[in-house]
Formats: sequence, structure tokens, C-alpha cells
Amino acid sequence: PDVNNTVCTNHNGWISLHGYLAQWELTTLLDVPRTIEYLAYLGYQYLNDSQLSAITVTRDKKIDLDKKQTSRNVFRCHVMGAKGVGKTSLLQGHLNRNLRYVATLNKEHLSSFTINTVQVYGQEKYLLLHEVDVAVSDMLNPTEMNCDVACLVYDVTNPRTFEFCARMYLKHFLDSRIPTLVVACKTEHPAIRQDYHLSPAQFCHKYKLPPPQSFTCIDKVNKEVYIKLATMAAYPNLKRLVHMLLVQQNPLWLQEKIRHVRDIISRDDKIYLKIGLLAAALAGVGFIVYRMSSSSSSSR
Repeated sequence: PDVNNTVCTNHNGWISLHGYLAQWELTTLLDVPRTIEYLAYLGYQYLNDSQLSAITVTRDKKIDLDKKQTSRNVFRCHVMGAKGVGKTSLLQGHLNRNLRYVATLNKEHLSSFTINTVQVYGQEKYLLLHEVDVAVSDMLNPTEMNCDVACLVYDVTNPRTFEFCARMYLKHFLDSRIPTLVVACKTEHPAIRQDYHLSPAQFCHKYKLPPPQSFTCIDKVNKEVYIKLATMAAYPNLKRLVHMLLVQQNPLWLQEKIRHVRDIISRDDKIYLKIGLLAAALAGVGFIVYRMSSSSSSSR
């Protein structure tokens, strides 16, 4: 049953042609011998009665990084975050499923993988999302580190969730060549201050990461995050600024600044008087400069 929650389905819950092809890509990426076995069952024959002719072997990812280009069309994203931050919603949103639909699914039939196509600069790429169940104290094994892009997820309504992302990045991804995106889930709710010495926006700025990407799927799924992840996976050598410009960012940093100003106002009862006096002083200086410039022009 988990296959139906791994690829796209139609309104009846049946796997569509698009989902069927995506399932082949997933199986081939994770288990090539099984793909060859399936091809044999289906009677696939081409050259020398071998199923190997159906498999395309791409060059090593390290070579792609050195060459700064790749011929691959399937990219793997590992999704990590504390429990309850919204990782399942993020994975199911990749299949165009909103939160209301996800709530109707049997949790026992949910998959830790989802795969779908994403348009990257006009080209269709497959993006595989894999939820990695790991604690912040755990060391990631080579399989868990084997991805094209990492997605660190936190909940904007839970103040203890961003610390997980920060520690995971500093512990595993800071010195790696794996592009990393911080995703803020449940942004349909007001964000609260995280219990970490740096805000998510400050953390990303300090370590030269793209700004936190907002995500919500309560009704309509925000697809920008998948475009961002696929582009970072396909073009890991692009600079941070280019990744920032790929999609329109939800200004989480602006929300933090506004919240900071509100805190200042709430702590200082005389803040409006101070602002008014400052505005009056600036207006007075401007008027004096204007009169002086007018007098100088008249004397000429």
C-alpha cells in the first residue's frame, strides 16, 4: 500500500502513468538488480537478450562536481528534522497532496520516500525525497550522507526544533559539498522565536546558506521548495546568490525584524514620543537646508 503514497495517483487513488514511470526511476535508483528482474518478468529484450541495455550508468557525482555539469535526471534529497516538524507533509506535498488529504491517510501505509518530476530551468528532473529518521546525537552513516541535496526542516510554531537543524548542519554538512536548504514548515501560523542563539535567518546568513524557505500545504501546496531543492541538486556549484534568486522567498527575515521592532515598542512606553521628536528634528533640519539653498540661489 505504501507505493500509492510514494508516487502520484489519480483521484481514485490508483497509480497514474506519471506515477508508474516515477516508480521505475525510484526502483532503479535504489535497487538496480530488482529493476532488471522486473524487466525480465515483463519480457524485455533488446540487444543480446540482455536487460542491461535498459540501464543507463552515469558518471560518478564527484566528477560531475569537478566538471560543473551532469547528465543525470534523478536526484536524491534527504529530509531531516525533529519529530513532528512536518516532514511527512513535506514528502506528501511533493505528490501535490495538501494537509487535509494527508490527514485521511493510514499512517501505517505512509512511505519514507516520495518521487515526482520538477521543472529545473525548463528541463524535467526527478526529485526523490527520502525522510531520514535520525537523532541529533547520531552519526550519519555513508548511506544517509549519500544525497545530492540535504533538507533540514523545523517548525515555526515549536521553539525547540531549529536547534536540531543547526546542530545537524554543523555536525555533518558544514564541511561537505552537499547543498543544504533550511525549510520552515507550518508557516500558515505566526512564527515564534527559536530557542537558539541565532535566528534561522541569521544562521543561514552566517554559514552562507540560502535564506530559510517557507512551506505550507494546509490547502494549496507551496511548490517553490521542490523547485529550489531540485535546482540546488542539479547545479550544486551555483553560488548562494543565484540560489536565492531562483524562487521568490517568503521574507522570514522581515518578519523577524518586525517582531524585533514590536518588542522594542512594547518595552518602551515613550517610544512614540521619541520617534515624533526625531521626525520633527529631521523635518526642521531639512527646512533649514532648503531655505539656505534657496537664499544662495537668489543671491546669484
